[in-house]
Amino acid sequence: MNTEALLNCLQELERANVRGEGSSHYALTRLSKTYTLQDAVVRELSSRGQFQERFSLELSQLQSNWRHQVEELVGEWVFGSAKNAQTSLVQNFSKQFITTFPDYKVYEILGEGTMLPAEIWSALAITNDHENWMLEFGWSD
Repeated sequence: MNTEALLNCLQELERANVRGEGSSHYALTRLSKTYTLQDAVVRELSSRGQFQERFSLELSQLQSNWRHQVEELVGEWVFGSAKNAQTSLVQNFSKQFITTFPDYKVYEILGEGTMLPAEIWSALAITNDHENWMLEFGWSD
């Protein structure tokens, strides 16, 4: 699997972020396949010292045709509105995302608590029979 083009798109999105002052953090992380997807997410975040298991974390599966949902999420993160999902940056990212993860299931990671990786944080868990990944969008002041 070639993730280089997708990582380049993530860097472009990070540079375009309109959240103002503060620090944005976009990342694509390969997760362990030894555990369930949810456990792999929790273990990854715990290994960073940024997550305490005492608060909830759940995975919500996106529709099987998840492209539109991913585009809305990225448009919201980068430009402050899901209405911006049709910008060329978001469309390019979406194309690379689908090319990189063509036969994967995608889940939104939902969590609460003060120890999430950033003040404002959103993430996707991506899986198939062979691999687990996590795509993160975060911002801290």
